[in-house]
Amino acid sequence: MRAKYHPIEELEFAARVGFLTRTLWREFFGSGTVRWQNMIWKRLKDDGFFRAHAGMPSLYLPNVKHSLIALKAPYIAKPPILSQLGHDELVARSYLLLKREIPISELKTEAYLKKEAPINNKGLRVEQTKKHPDLVLNLEGRMTAFEIELSQKSRARYRAILRGYRTGGFERIIYLIRSKGAMNAIESAAHEVSFPRSEIPLGFGSIGDWRLNPMETAIHFDHATEKISDLILPESFSNRS
Repeated sequence: MRAKYHPIEELEFAARVGFLTRTLWREFFGSGTVRWQNMIWKRLKDDGFFRAHAGMPSLYLPNVKHSLIALKAPYIAKPPILSQLGHDELVARSYLLLKREIPISELKTEAYLKKEAPINNKGLRVEQTKKHPDLVLNLEGRMTAFEIELSQKSRARYRAILRGYRTGGFERIIYLIRSKGAMNAIESAAHEVSFPRSEIPLGFGSIGDWRLNPMETAIHFDHATEKISDLILPESFSNRS
């Protein structure tokens, strides 16, 4: 009889991001030889914990009917759109990296927030619509919103997003960007909607640096540059680690 494998951590993670890829599983959950990892990856689906995405069999979605999921997450995040999987996988990896470095934090992805706190934008123009951040980190009641910009949006869309963030209760907004053009578009949109940057700092960091180490990524604000580790971690936590 083969030993039972209960992927509780994998299910909790997938419930909060909406999916699990082999790459993420190997980096953060897998252990042992390649042969053993391949066997466990197959069992995740064969034993009913996950199901394969209809359009991409190598992409696993959490089995919402499995009893272990109900124990770990009150909501199940929406599955990814395949054309956006590269972006969503980077958000998911960011979730895991930040959770590993700041285990006492509460992290929620946009896919999870859409289920937990739906936004009804039906029938509204683009300029009026709101969105949840790609990722929200809540540490001791202080919320940081992260936006991961793999592609540049229109100024109208940035204006709409920033209008929503004025009343979102966030302590700071951080954009991870690929190009100076994206930063300029966001800066212009912030100016056009009179975003209160003195009250809610707006920062920018490099996606390239973020991929390597989020905690050491330099975030550039109006009058200062800080690392995520110094920006978010309370002094009491730093002293304990």
